[in-house]
Amino acid sequence: MSAANRGPRRLAATVLPPTLTFLGICLVLEALARFGGLPAYIVPAPSAVIETLIDRLPRILVNSWYTTYVTVVGFAIAVVVGVLLAVGIVSWRPFDRAVSPLLVVAQVIPKVAIAPILIVYLGYGLEPRIVLAFLIAFFPVVVNTVLGLRSVDPKLLDLLQSLRATRSQVLFKVRLPNSLPYAVSGAKIAITLALIGTVVGEFTAGDFGLGVLIQVTSAQLDTATTFAALIALSLIGLITYWGVGALGGLIARMQGGRVL
Repeated sequence: MSAANRGPRRLAATVLPPTLTFLGICLVLEALARFGGLPAYIVPAPSAVIETLIDRLPRILVNSWYTTYVTVVGFAIAVVVGVLLAVGIVSWRPFDRAVSPLLVVAQVIPKVAIAPILIVYLGYGLEPRIVLAFLIAFFPVVVNTVLGLRSVDPKLLDLLQSLRATRSQVLFKVRLPNSLPYAVSGAKIAITLALIGTVVGEFTAGDFGLGVLIQVTSAQLDTATTFAALIALSLIGLITYWGVGALGGLIARMQGGRVL
């Protein structure tokens, strides 16, 4: 089979199964909504959700912009801070002993419990939502990058030491390039968590965003709009996840590596 034919076949094998599964679920929900006797505010028909999505597209797009902006900013900060923390943890053992337990504590604390405190410190607006997105997203970046920095072949490190390479040379020439696939894998996890943190922030400290729209419409029993907002959230998650993966894969290939 030629390379020209393998590409479409691989794409079809990747896209068709989840697409068919999703369409099957939609058909079941459509049948329940039309013939199951359930009220629309409990099980809205997928056709009604799509109609609502089209009718209220400007409102959904505006709220989607706020959610996407906060997610991307929180994620970007998480990547920068996560990589810097990982470098510090691997490079300096006292820093590792001092910081690693605190990172675990910061991760296990429920972020919903932190949200009211952030409102007190930062007020209502984008800032507390960005901080929540960052707090949820940075941990997998740190863990995966540390794993990549430490997974260098010991024989190669011994060779570099025998050649009297400096610690900065080992870091920039060997450890960081070796950690790139691991960091990208962590970033792919982090972008999905950043979206979750954004929605949590919108539930507690938001005035705009899809989380606010979901909260308002569900309280009004406007479940068709709620599901339309959930579809928009799913699309944002898929696009950002694929975007991070594609960008990370491109960078890894430029460095001669591959994404895990």
